[in-house]
Amino acid sequence: MNIYRIDLNLLKVFLAIYEERQISAAADRLGQTQPGLSHALKRLRDLVGDEVFVRTARGMEPTRKANELYSRIRESVGALNDALQFDEDFDPKTAERSFVIAANDYGAVALIPPLIRVLEKDAPGIRIRTQHFEHGTQYESLRRGDVDLSITIPQDIPGWATVQTLFEETAVGLACPESRLLKEGVTLRRFVAARHVIMAPSGMSTWLDDFLKARGLERNIAHTVPHFLAMPAAISGTDYVATMPQRLAAPLAKAYGLSVFALPADVPSHPIVQVWNSQWSNDKAHKWLRTTLSDTVRTQDAAIA
Repeated sequence: MNIYRIDLNLLKVFLAIYEERQISAAADRLGQTQPGLSHALKRLRDLVGDEVFVRTARGMEPTRKANELYSRIRESVGALNDALQFDEDFDPKTAERSFVIAANDYGAVALIPPLIRVLEKDAPGIRIRTQHFEHGTQYESLRRGDVDLSITIPQDIPGWATVQTLFEETAVGLACPESRLLKEGVTLRRFVAARHVIMAPSGMSTWLDDFLKARGLERNIAHTVPHFLAMPAAISGTDYVATMPQRLAAPLAKAYGLSVFALPADVPSHPIVQVWNSQWSNDKAHKWLRTTLSDTVRTQDAAIA
């Protein structure tokens, strides 16, 4: 293949369809008509020698070849864009770009929605795709370029990544207003003796249990659920108790008619960080996203205070 005969616009077409998964959305993103984009897709298929994308009921699904090409093309287009526009300012009000943020259900519920509301007002062309990360693989996705930013706890950060603390998270309790614990009054003895619903695996659960274990205490664990969002439904209408991050507890308590209470011990706060591949540290759009997320959570801090 002669690279000098490649239409570089086809690389933008590839990225748009891959990230949007819809021809109509990709066409809008590129400012093209749908027939025009379909024609470009045909040229892309001829160039690659592969279907690249297959139409399904859910949209345009990438082939195995497309998945192999994505991170390489994305990185190459980003590098080319930096080389050609290094002296231009990034304007979020007019920019068109998609970012993939890896987060668990905590980040997806407590942190991403406020960010999206800011983008709607200040950066309508910036798109966020939230991807659930798996412990042990999230950093590999960052390294490959499949993920732009990861919201997590500072654990096993690889040397090629950059980490920034967003805030210190506080653990709180969640229970029914009529629960035995809240009626009798929350003491440390009653708290650990109550029947707990926990999430596993959970950095916060480990952190809290380690804190209690150091004091010769252990929670009475009744049930385990796969994620934070399952906790409110599990304890609703029961005497069960859950412990979760404060930013997540508030909206879930409101939705399920539960009560939030302070833990009956001086449990230390826990850092929540954003992590990214250091190669994107000087990318103006990426830097803007990181700063916007950081500013958004600071606004949340002020509201909580």
